[in-house]
Amino acid sequence: MTTEDIEVGAQTVRLHLGDAPVQLPEPVAALARTVAANRKGHATIGALAPHPGSSPEASPDDRSAPHS
Repeated sequence: MTTEDIEVGAQTVRLHLGDAPVQLPEPVAALARTVAANRKGHATIGALAPHPGSSPEASPDDRSAPHS
């Protein structure tokens, strides 16, 4: 899903995921408005810190690396 899939109108917010857009109810519509207005780049939303197993030192063969 991209920000282009969010259609923000004066009274409604629609999400384009297939052939017919879906009108979002509040409070989801308010969240979609905020994301569409403030989204810049390809940053991950909600990630506060990298996953412990995602460090460059951790390889799939490293048995000491944390696994999820």
